Amino acid sequence: MGSVIGTVFISVLASIVASWNIFDPIALGMACGVGSGSMMTAAAGTLGEIYPQQAENIMIMGGASDMLTGITGIYMGTFVGLPLTKNCMQYWNLKSVTKQ
Repeated sequence: MGSVIGTVFISVLASIVASWNIFDPIALGMACGVGSGSMMTAAAGTLGEIYPQQAENIMIMGGASDMLTGITGIYMGTFVGLPLTKNCMQYWNLKSVTKQ
């Protein structure tokens, strides 16, 4: 459900931000890479319609950004998320033991 609603939201958001004319189309293509692949495709497709001369570069940069955020997400989950979860569970278990 999130990919269905998210694609509509991010395509509208991409068109609004593109209408401001303060960002380079390639930078907007890189910004498309956050979220799922369907959301990246929707945002990059919208930007490709707004900037047809840069459509291919926007799609390439969106795909590269999507891949990079996926890879860094694995490392964040492994080296930040798991230790943080472990420490939180130890803290909460210690807190519940001391109450008894």
